[in-house]
Amino acid sequence: MRHYTTLYLFVCLPFLTMACKEKATTTSTGELTKAFLTNSKWATEMGHGGGLEIKFTDDSVRFDFNMEGSSCGTTKYVLTGNKIQLNATTRCPGVENFIGTYENASQVCELVHDENALQYKNLIRCPNGPSFGQVESLVKKGDTLTHEGRALVSEGLAQGEILSAARFRSAPDATAKTIFFQPGNDIEGAVGPKTDTLPGAQKVILIARTKDKVAVQKWNNYWYYVGVYAATYTQGWVFGEFVK
Repeated sequence: MRHYTTLYLFVCLPFLTMACKEKATTTSTGELTKAFLTNSKWATEMGHGGGLEIKFTDDSVRFDFNMEGSSCGTTKYVLTGNKIQLNATTRCPGVENFIGTYENASQVCELVHDENALQYKNLIRCPNGPSFGQVESLVKKGDTLTHEGRALVSEGLAQGEILSAARFRSAPDATAKTIFFQPGNDIEGAVGPKTDTLPGAQKVILIARTKDKVAVQKWNNYWYYVGVYAATYTQGWVFGEFVK
């Protein structure tokens, strides 16, 4: 699966690290420690791009972006409780600045723990950028959760495919308002007109499904909550007869 990111991705920096000597643990206490950061693996949240690799040391962060060019930045950080203060970032010496600048202002990010998360139960959220999740806290296929008041079952972010044209809806209901998305991607200039119909063969991310099957016309199936990478990332519902 291929997808793209916007430039503001780089404002928030904690995050994809290599496994270390000390085992990383999932915490519900809300406290950030250097061991927790450096010994965990971190990745960008759904819809916030790929190609970003981030590594923590005891007092600094280095982040590299490698997709159709490369770029790099570094910053120092300070921990206070469940918050991480990121100092202003600077470009890494001698590294091409291909996609965007890494000279960003300082900001304070926060560790958030959510047992009903769709992707990562431990998430570091920054006010001026996207969020980064602890890979070890990734929600597993079959886990139950509650989202927007609905009981759901996780699909574990498996890759799916639309079988035939299907309406993209805002809720798991055949009468729910449809969602418009824009096919293609703006980096390559291949952007199509907005539509509320997912075409056959469209790749999607299977996020979760309804707990119970429901009847729609002659079918009886689950509704699936899916993510679509196109000109922008969009999430919505599609009926199970039209997705695999």
